Amino acid sequence: MNYYLYPDESETLTIKNFYPFNDTLTISYSSDGLLSFQVDERVFVLQIKEEYLLPYEFSIEGINRSAQTLVLRVNDIYQNGLPLATLAVLLPELELFTGTQLTRQQVSGIVSLMNAFTLSDLDGYPLNEGEPKASLIRESSADAPKKDEPGELTLAGLDVLNANLSKMVTQFESMQSSLLSRLASGGQSEEVVDEDSDVDDEETIEVIDSDEEDEALFEETEVLDYVKDRIRKQGYSFDDETVYNYHICLKTRPFVILAGLSGTGKSKLAQLYAEALGQDGTFKRLPVRPNWNDDRYLLGHLNTITGEYITEPAVEFVLAAIANQKKLYSLCLDEMNLAHVEYYFSQFLSAMEGDSEKERRIELMSQRAFAQLQEQYRGQKKNARLRLPPAEICLPDNLLFTGTINVDETTQPISDKVIDRANTIEFFNVDLSTIPEPGDSRQPLPLPISNRAWQSYRASHPDTRYRNQIVEIDKILKKVNMGLGYRIVREIELYLANSRGLLDPLVAFDLQCKQRILPRIHGSESIDEMLGDLIAFSKKNKLDRTEKRLQEMRSRLKRDGYTSFWR
Repeated sequence: MNYYLYPDESETLTIKNFYPFNDTLTISYSSDGLLSFQVDERVFVLQIKEEYLLPYEFSIEGINRSAQTLVLRVNDIYQNGLPLATLAVLLPELELFTGTQLTRQQVSGIVSLMNAFTLSDLDGYPLNEGEPKASLIRESSADAPKKDEPGELTLAGLDVLNANLSKMVTQFESMQSSLLSRLASGGQSEEVVDEDSDVDDEETIEVIDSDEEDEALFEETEVLDYVKDRIRKQGYSFDDETVYNYHICLKTRPFVILAGLSGTGKSKLAQLYAEALGQDGTFKRLPVRPNWNDDRYLLGHLNTITGEYITEPAVEFVLAAIANQKKLYSLCLDEMNLAHVEYYFSQFLSAMEGDSEKERRIELMSQRAFAQLQEQYRGQKKNARLRLPPAEICLPDNLLFTGTINVDETTQPISDKVIDRANTIEFFNVDLSTIPEPGDSRQPLPLPISNRAWQSYRASHPDTRYRNQIVEIDKILKKVNMGLGYRIVREIELYLANSRGLLDPLVAFDLQCKQRILPRIHGSESIDEMLGDLIAFSKKNKLDRTEKRLQEMRSRLKRDGYTSFWR
């Protein structure tokens, strides 16, 4: 069972009203919301205008995505609502106003705080002026205790109040320790449950097993068969090798380049693949502009005059992926070589080198600037605090990148720094005869593949069966000072490991020679002999795809006096 915090800016639900048990209500949700609700999941509603978390647990009874409405049923009623300041102890400020999927510990803390006081225990404890008394009543029965007039605070009530406050202090210390551990790990959500939690065991088990069901239901080959079928029903045609190749490349390294002619379906493959895996609202296509000359166009920048951090859609998308690491997120940089890729994407390229999330850090501002802004924003309203992101972010493992490039006179060349860090899949030949006939207009439902299920498909131990052949290629390339590095060798072997059961090993190695080694080759007539040696090597080892491309490169060398992988 998944739990969400949903920030509601309307006045449909309010702390001033009491909603009986099993009562149903309909609310609107924002079209740009990043949460993917499902029926029967649970929601806590934060009333933004009143700055209060409502004292109810709602279950989702229905979703109308076209009308953007949710039908909620009151599933549980707690003793208190939570002020925004109290809720901020549990959650980062950004998550309060954008919404997030809650961890078990966060649910436990919220429920504990909303059950901290009872009217029966605090006999005579006065309510705050204007506080809705109904919000303090857990049961909705007619004989539930009510107090119309505030009384005097009794000694017994003070004893109970002190006991409850001591319990809250213990809970706060536990949650603070958990939050510090989470920050130290780069934002990874904790899955530890507080022993004093008021969340029942059955709900806790459901949260633990929610993602494991995806792994048990869908084998990797079944997922890919579904992806191919969904693509055909959408009216597009990609051969099986291309779909499998793209999938394996993403498993090897979460950054893939799709190169080719305009209109050949590069961006569409990324979109259809993401949609088939259930990335409803977690796929973003971001057009690159020619004036992107640094990373502020992705990460935003600090306005030193106003003291605001101006965010961009890309960094907001990354923050959403960090806040909801149970789901896959995909960012497609469309026509990414309209500007120099290494100029605006350099921090991302470096961060992707990290093996752990701690090593995949991207700095948004200096720690000194962040501390100064924190002090400046202290005590300000929520809208001002919301504009302050963390000083640095860590790329989570649920975030996949795809870049599409066109090779024409309007684009910039791709540097070795970029080529070394991505597989390059070509889209130059489109077989129009394979375009499927229009079929049923109804679209098949996507497969809800969680991040945990996706990670279970990945192999982490390299397959070294072709190490000798790679060493031989390296010796040929060194004749013209184009030897291979550790990164390329490791990722070729990781690709081979991730292709096990999907592609023939020889086909996988052939694709890697073409996609990881040939893009690095360029030069004048001085490389002619080296190209001849590589062609002979390809024939000897039956690397048909590599040989065909090398023959084409050599023909262009003889014709133009210069050649490269790019057409």
